[in-house]
Amino acid sequence: MSVDTFLSRLCALVPPPRFHMTRYYGVFASCGKRPIVIAQIGPS
Repeated sequence: MSVDTFLSRLCALVPPPRFHMTRYYGVFASCGKRPIVIAQIGPS
């Protein structure tokens, strides 16, 4: 692999500025519907 090919492939992997690499889906999404979680203390 030549140096030019390597650098072009490497530059293609670098994200643009202010680009969020982490995507959240389902329950962890900001607009997702969260189930109500209630902690039970003591033996059940």
